[in-house]
Order: sequence, then structure tokens, then C-alpha cells
Amino acid sequence: MDIVTLLDELVKGLIETEDKFFENIKDFYSFETSVKELVDKFSASYIGSVLSSIDEQMCRD
Repeated sequence: MDIVTLLDELVKGLIETEDKFFENIKDFYSFETSVKELVDKFSASYIGSVLSSIDEQMCRD
């Protein structure tokens, strides 16, 4: 998965989360939790992608 795809998924998720928050602004906890989960998922996927690329390069050398 490339960085553009990962960022696209992150942005879509953030927009959906924002929309849900505007429907019920009293539920800040859910908004905060959703944003954190999205960022954590993005970070894990990005790290996995970078490590996979490094592994491929090491196997070729």
C-alpha cells in the first residue's frame, strides 16, 4: 500500500468522523477516540509498508 492510498483512507475517515461529531457535538469523547483510532491505524499501516519495502530491498541485495 502506498502513502497516497494510506493518506486517502485517513482523510476519508477523518471527514466521516467530523460529520458524525457535528451531528452530536456533546459526544466529544467518541470524536476524540475515533480520530485517535484512525491515526493509529494509519501509523501502523505506514510503518508496515516501510518495513515491507526495506525487507524487499534487503532480499534483493
